[in-house]
Amino acid sequence: MSEVSEGRKLENLGYESLQKNNIKEAESSFLAALKEMEKEGDEMGQAYVLGNLGNISFQSKQFDKAEEFYTRSLTFMEKLKDLKGIESSLGNLGNVHFYQGNFDKAEENYQKAMTIVLEANDPLGQGIYSEYLGNIFLKKEEAEKAIEHYEKATEPLISFEILPPKRGGSVQSVFESLDKVIETAHPPFIDVTYHAAESYVEERPDGSLKRVVRRKRPGTIGLCAAILHRYGIDPVPHLICEGFSKEETEDALIELNYLGIHNVLAIRGDNTGSQVSLNMNGTANKFAIDLVDQVQNMNKGQYLEDIINAEPTDFCVGVAGYPEKHFEAPNLDWDIKKLKEKVNAGGDYIVTQMFFDNDAYFRFVDKCRNAGIEVPIIPGLKILTTTNHLKSLPKYFYLTIPDELTAEVDADPDNVKNIGIEWARQQSLELMEKGAPGIHYYIMGNPQPALDVIDFLKAK
Repeated sequence: MSEVSEGRKLENLGYESLQKNNIKEAESSFLAALKEMEKEGDEMGQAYVLGNLGNISFQSKQFDKAEEFYTRSLTFMEKLKDLKGIESSLGNLGNVHFYQGNFDKAEENYQKAMTIVLEANDPLGQGIYSEYLGNIFLKKEEAEKAIEHYEKATEPLISFEILPPKRGGSVQSVFESLDKVIETAHPPFIDVTYHAAESYVEERPDGSLKRVVRRKRPGTIGLCAAILHRYGIDPVPHLICEGFSKEETEDALIELNYLGIHNVLAIRGDNTGSQVSLNMNGTANKFAIDLVDQVQNMNKGQYLEDIINAEPTDFCVGVAGYPEKHFEAPNLDWDIKKLKEKVNAGGDYIVTQMFFDNDAYFRFVDKCRNAGIEVPIIPGLKILTTTNHLKSLPKYFYLTIPDELTAEVDADPDNVKNIGIEWARQQSLELMEKGAPGIHYYIMGNPQPALDVIDFLKAK
């Protein structure tokens, strides 16, 4: 009877540690076994030890290490012409690529493994890889990430931002607006705002007063699901800090993930002083960067409570930028420094606050690039359609309206809508001609002025 080699002894120790669920000792034994087997020229042993090291790395979500071990194992299996080992290694590599979001590579490996089990007439293996390939198909049918649309784009993209209807309102009016938007502009994605619950006092019929906490515009997640499945267009729900606890945010992200929605815009939200979390015992994100951190932690499988083997999410995160600086920032350079921190925390792209002076946007982009911010910066435009906008937009959004535009409106206030549309046409045209990656229109409930602008741009 031949003596068991040192490498095989160490391998057996690794299996024993696995049975005791002592993962660190198992990994240490397998690594030691691999070194001995290399000296001994035991290629079959190396192939299986590498597979086990890949499994350990995969379980701990170290996908790059797992890919390396599985690839090395596959090389030995192919050299040894071990079909079962080849099939197993291909399946393992497919699993790694699936969790990395590389569905094309995962599909390629699963298809190769499927070929082997078909030739071996292995019904169990065929069932497993059929399920895996089905999961690939479902993933490919899910919503794309907003950043992927920009990366693939060959021309500037047009996107929109809408409000959910007020509580008790009809969603049909939203669909009627979206029907027009989609027919005219074919947007790759649509943003849907999120609104915190607010606290206010309601008078009862008997004259007594009652404090009420209620969201006036609920339904963001439901509307996003409807947009995805009704139109096949990627929705981008907003997530806000104000009036929401971290627990509520986590719940919202879980729901979005289940729906196959993988985009969010992370913003602090306006502080009116009346927002209230419906989860009074929760903790809150104070700033947008905290919200970005929470989303990115979930993308790593890190939830608010410590959950073993938690499923990681895969969200693309947009963040907000302010060409004329955030109203609380002491200056624009300081504001851009904070914006860079949001991008470094995991912001994939930037959508700007609305502005009416393109020079403000171009200066902002130059400063961002000089500060090392490389992600796409999407200009956000609002079309001025009423004389009230001259006061309300600067009041609520802390922006400047150029003298030329205010002078035109003052000279012909009855024609304000046409003046605003023409201003937006020229704004949009210049932005596109000077390299903006797209334009994001804040249409709220009325898309027609923006569609008039888009018709103009199509004719150019």
